[in-house]
Amino acid sequence: MSDDTRKIHDALSRLIRDRSRLRSGGYLIEGMADSIDLQIRWPLKPAEQDPVVFGDALTEAVDAALEELIAQRSALRPGYAYCYACDGTVCEHATPPDARHILESYDVTGQPRWTEFSRFCLERRHAETDRLFGRESAFITWVQDEQQLNRHLPSTFRRAPFRLFGQVLAGFYDVVPSGNGGRSVLALTCQIAGFRSRRGAGRLVLNLIARTPEGEPVEMLWERQQALPWHNSIRWAQSALQTLRGSQQPGFDQRIAGILTGLSRRLQRDRRSRQGRTRHAEHRHSSRERPTRKALDDLSIAKTEDAFVDEGQGTQIILGERGRAHVFSPQGRHVTSIRYRREAIERKVRQERWRPASTSELLALQQRVAQARD
Repeated sequence: MSDDTRKIHDALSRLIRDRSRLRSGGYLIEGMADSIDLQIRWPLKPAEQDPVVFGDALTEAVDAALEELIAQRSALRPGYAYCYACDGTVCEHATPPDARHILESYDVTGQPRWTEFSRFCLERRHAETDRLFGRESAFITWVQDEQQLNRHLPSTFRRAPFRLFGQVLAGFYDVVPSGNGGRSVLALTCQIAGFRSRRGAGRLVLNLIARTPEGEPVEMLWERQQALPWHNSIRWAQSALQTLRGSQQPGFDQRIAGILTGLSRRLQRDRRSRQGRTRHAEHRHSSRERPTRKALDDLSIAKTEDAFVDEGQGTQIILGERGRAHVFSPQGRHVTSIRYRREAIERKVRQERWRPASTSELLALQQRVAQARD
């Protein structure tokens, strides 16, 4: 292998690994003996060989291939619960009402029962429940076994292709807000489940259930922060789950219990290791050490096609280079800067969550910011 070929191999391996970690269901394919097919157009004319265009095309091809593989591997939609009543995950019952809710159990109709996590802890008299509401909140994990989750579920539903063996509840996590300020938190439901296909083959899956504080699918978090606090713990649980062959394996119940307990312990450990970094970030925030200079520079040269309005949040968004998006309040204050993938921006516009700003709206924002700096 030549040096150039090795460099291409190593760079492509890093790209695929990094893009996989930015998918909400990426944990489903980590360590798997799978492959993906990439189709990339390479122009022969030197004048058409634009590295930026090629980079965007390559990233999109990798993302599409990973999404297809995740869909093949996933018996469930990442972020959604299985509903016995509707026999799937596409119904209105499959998502928690908001970011603070966890799946407590199933009711007699086969629908998921969603409960606010602090209430769940309060009803079970957890000693640190009151600290869930503090500025430096407690972090609680709770392990549930199959019997606890299905205690209300009629036996007729237990013959379904889906079987929930247990789960870990964790919360609250502090997450990056979408630009409206304030404290944003969510609770996480981590499930170990079994799914039997129509051909009779069964397999175990790890499923994460959560909503963003804005009520969006959990996938949206990957657009706002590069590392999620539960990633390493979930990766460990997925690897441990791959060592199990099925519920008929001797000692299966004990192994499931061990994985759930280990996941709970690792989530706690990862949370503690991140607290120091979180406090440092809060100190920088209170000191106003924020990346405003680049935001102001990008705003000053922005064109109309670079400006958008999020009417739901009451903010304006200015796009910069390399996926930067700067959020400004109606008063012209820089709120935050986020990196978005191109397809994420297109999706926001397509779903009418963002609309293109008019020339007058962009000029008005530039004038307000300029006046505030004078």
